[in-house]
Amino acid sequence: SQDFSPALPMQGMINFLLTLQSTANDLTHGLFYLGYGRYQDPGYQFIPGILSAVSTEHQIDLWFAFQRAASALPAAATALTKTQQINSAQANSLVATAAAASAAAASIDANLLANLYIPPAGSTPGHFAQGATRNTLDTSLALDASGHWAAMWAHAAGRDDIALECAKFAYTTFLTTNQTIALSSATNSYNQTY
Repeated sequence: SQDFSPALPMQGMINFLLTLQSTANDLTHGLFYLGYGRYQDPGYQFIPGILSAVSTEHQIDLWFAFQRAASALPAAATALTKTQQINSAQANSLVATAAAASAAAASIDANLLANLYIPPAGSTPGHFAQGATRNTLDTSLALDASGHWAAMWAHAAGRDDIALECAKFAYTTFLTTNQTIALSSATNSYNQTY
C-alpha cells in the first residue's frame, strides 16, 4: 500500500517474536516457541513462562511474515527518512531488524526441514510433524502442518519435491469419499464423529 507509517510498531512486534527463538540443543533449535504463558483449569488461571514447544504451522506463519518484513522494512526506512518521519538512527534500526528477520526466516528454513520433516517411508508420503517439545516429536496429524500449508511453504522456499510429498500426504491421509457427517445429539459435543 506504500503506507509505511506502521513500520516502527511492526519492528517492535518482530523484535518481540525474535525473543521466542529457541537456542536449545534439541528439536526446537532455531525454531520459534509457541509463545509466553498459558491458561490452566480450574479457574482459567494464567501461568506465566515460555512454552517450550514449537508448531510447524506457526513456523510457516513466521517464515512468511519474516520474509515480508525483510523486504518491507528497508523500503519503509527509506520512505520515512525522506519524509522526515524518522531519523537516521531509526532508519538504521529498521534495516537491522530487516536483516534479523531475514536470518530468522533462513533459520526456519533449515531447522523446519532438519527437525520436523518426516521423509517418505514405504507408501506414506513425506510430511511434517505437528510440532515438537524438546526432543519429542509430535506426530499427531494436523492438516495444515502435514498438508497444504506446509506444501505452500515448501513451494515458496523452492522445495517443490517436499511440496509434492505434503500434498500427496494430505490427499492420502485426509481425503474421504462417500462419507457423511453424523452430528451428535449431545448439545456440548464438538460433533466430530464421522
